Amino acid sequence: TTIEIVEEQLLDKDELLAIKEVHLAYDNVKFVDCLDVSNDGSAAWEAAIKGYEERIDWVEAGIAGHLRNQLGSARNAKEMFRIFSYYNPLFVRPHIRGVVTEYK
Repeated sequence: TTIEIVEEQLLDKDELLAIKEVHLAYDNVKFVDCLDVSNDGSAAWEAAIKGYEERIDWVEAGIAGHLRNQLGSARNAKEMFRIFSYYNPLFVRPHIRGVVTEYK
């Protein structure tokens, strides 16, 4: 598609791989009926979530590394706050939260 062509031109190899990994992680849960509360349905949902978390873990670790590098090269507190605000929506993720805690 056109979007994939644009992504390939604007993003580096690691970023493209991370995006594909997020799509694959989502594939783990998108076909599972999250409203099925039967034993089988609950087991399927929990297995899907586990698969999702395993795939997302790699992406999250990479983002945490980028965050750590950016914070390490920040020249002042204002720049650090700008970096924190950019990554703020990801603070709920364990790897990201760990990096934020390092810089408190």
